[in-house]
Amino acid sequence: STLLKALYQLRPDDIAFCQQAPALVPSLSLFHNIYMGQLDKHNFLYNALNLFFPQKAVQKKVALLAQSLGLQEHLKARAETLSGGQQQRAALARTLIQERDIFLGDEPVSAVDELQAERLIAKIISSHQSVVLALHNTELAVKYCDRIIGLKGGELAIDCQVAELDSDKLRQIYSDFDTQQPTGEHDNTPVPKHPDLKLCR
Repeated sequence: STLLKALYQLRPDDIAFCQQAPALVPSLSLFHNIYMGQLDKHNFLYNALNLFFPQKAVQKKVALLAQSLGLQEHLKARAETLSGGQQQRAALARTLIQERDIFLGDEPVSAVDELQAERLIAKIISSHQSVVLALHNTELAVKYCDRIIGLKGGELAIDCQVAELDSDKLRQIYSDFDTQQPTGEHDNTPVPKHPDLKLCR
């Protein structure tokens, strides 16, 4: 989390940052929480107008994004009534609507099941030029990321391409490595499902 925040400070105008806590406005609708991701793109009057009388173009844009994340049926619901997984997807939608070149995500799919997580990560990657994710699920990291950076005790333990990842490198982080875990997609490397923090790119 600290590293991602530091990266964000380098190029805030080019980066869409999805933090671990959804930080939605509880009393506002899902629609308005998603729209808030674009507040900096418009002037005060335009934003105020869409708060009370959402314009058709804005409604369509938010609705299409919500549909792609399985949230289309909840656009009028207050954020506080959404489940944990729905709130996380709402926060992701608020980040995606920013349409920035770079995406930073701090556990952006931790509250959803694995099938949804795969779909969401695929959408994140397809929507941005560069993606940096902090994940605890190494299987997802190996499947969707090109480069793996592993941190242990605040120090760099691994920095390699996915194709170069092997069990010896993983043992630098996981002293209690379980060789019975599922293997990665690119080789026969055992992959722990819920490791310590791993930064993937």
